[in-house]
Amino acid sequence: MDGRYELKRIPNPPEHRNSAGHLLRLLEMLRSRNNYIDTISAFYGKEGESTHLKGELYIEFMQIISSAYHEFVDDVEFASTIPDKTKSVWKEGLAGLANIVYPINVGNALRDLQDSEVMLLRTASTMLSEDEDLPKEDKDTVLDSIERLKSTVDKSDLPKSVRNALLEVVRLSRNALDHFNIYGARGFRIAFKRMLSELMEIYLHQGPNEVMHKPWWKQALEHVQLVDQIAGKLLKYKPLLESAGTLFLP
Repeated sequence: MDGRYELKRIPNPPEHRNSAGHLLRLLEMLRSRNNYIDTISAFYGKEGESTHLKGELYIEFMQIISSAYHEFVDDVEFASTIPDKTKSVWKEGLAGLANIVYPINVGNALRDLQDSEVMLLRTASTMLSEDEDLPKEDKDTVLDSIERLKSTVDKSDLPKSVRNALLEVVRLSRNALDHFNIYGARGFRIAFKRMLSELMEIYLHQGPNEVMHKPWWKQALEHVQLVDQIAGKLLKYKPLLESAGTLFLP
């Protein structure tokens, strides 16, 4: 979810914030008379770039599609409130989606979604459990925290590895916000885990005595805790750093 390239075109918010709703919006983005490579390159504003770069963009975006597709398949498989007969109808009616997600020839024009597939995905989106939307105040809080952390990093004299790790935390945070219409609340949880990995790397490589009393460390940890809290609120779980965070503070 933390691609190397910035998407210039983001899908519209799904009607229902769950895996079916997100998958439908992504597949609707692919509607085009052009081939996969040219269509996806346009999403990144890279239409005139080299074939090599376009190939990288194709791989990155189709990984997003593939992840959304498998998340939907898993959600249907393990949804205890949906009758098995309904699941069978969905699986049979949507089996052809695999040809869009895993095309044989990326140079061909895209196979458009069929009306029946759209209808089934819309139906599934009304029956699968939904994520919470991201409240504006939470988004603004994260944005403010991102800017403060970025400013602190810019002003601090840091080892290159530490600076890079903290800037990666900033990038992951922005991606979680910018791509909320793609990944939803789960994107925040994934981002949090990767941010925590960056902090752990700093902690282990620099040593507790080198980081514990530094203002940038405290601010970075508070930022990651904030993302954890928001992910927990959206996905209804107890924040993972609620108590463990004290391990990284003096």
